[in-house]
This record gives sequence, structure tokens and C-alpha cells, in this order.
Amino acid sequence: MLEILEHLISQEAQHPHQFRKALYRELLSSEVYLLTLGEPIKDGLSTFRKSNDFLLWAEQKSPGEFRVPVFPSSDSVASFISSHHLTAPEGKEFLWMSQNPQKALAPLLELNGFLGLNLYLAENESVAVSQEETKLLAQGIIPHAA
Repeated sequence: MLEILEHLISQEAQHPHQFRKALYRELLSSEVYLLTLGEPIKDGLSTFRKSNDFLLWAEQKSPGEFRVPVFPSSDSVASFISSHHLTAPEGKEFLWMSQNPQKALAPLLELNGFLGLNLYLAENESVAVSQEETKLLAQGIIPHAA
């Protein structure tokens, strides 16, 4: 449930490594959101091209290395955009949709420089998830809590 996932992200952000196993268990049974950039939506229809263009929002940590923010709800995506004062490039707009975590996480592991996830709830409530933990979650395995 959404409220449980949000609560566990908040608890884990306040008390690192105390709620991680419960957080991962709930994460695997929930849907998550990724922030992307795409063509503007017209008349309620997406105008994605059928090419391989897929612009995923990521947070650069150092040259060539990044973390991908993952959100438990559309409200947390909107909060992220607002708190980071983000604006989409000209001709693009921010888009997000919910997905099964395993389906959403597996492709991220193929990206060069991928360090892991940032489970984002609010400005001061986020949880870093390592690349190794992300790999296990993408396989449906709950990583051992540290």
C-alpha cells in the first residue's frame, strides 16, 4: 500500500538501516514512479515516438556516475520537481507513470555509471539504495539489511 511504503521511506530516512528490510519488502509489492522527459502531451494522448529515445531523470553524483530517483507516488514526483526547482528543456515536459519495481529497475542496471537509486519521498526524506541492492530488488530478492 502506498501509505505503508511512504511511511517506511520516512522511517528509514530518519533511522538509517533500522527499517530497510521492511522497506524493501513493501517496495517489491508496490508500484513506483520514474521521472522522464518526453514530448508534450496533446489532447490527453502521449506523443512518444516509437524510437529508442527515453530520457530518464538522474542525479549526477560525480562525472559519469549518477543515482536515479524513484518515487512512491505522483505527489512525491511533483514535490521533487518543485523542491529542486526543475524546468523541462524547451519542447519537452516532465512525465511520470507508475510501474512494477522489478520491471522498472532491471533496465537501470544496464546504464553505464549507475550507482543506485534514491527512494525519494520529500526534500529531507530519501533513502539511497546501492547498485548491488538494486540488482537484487530487480530480481525480486530482498537484500539483507545492513
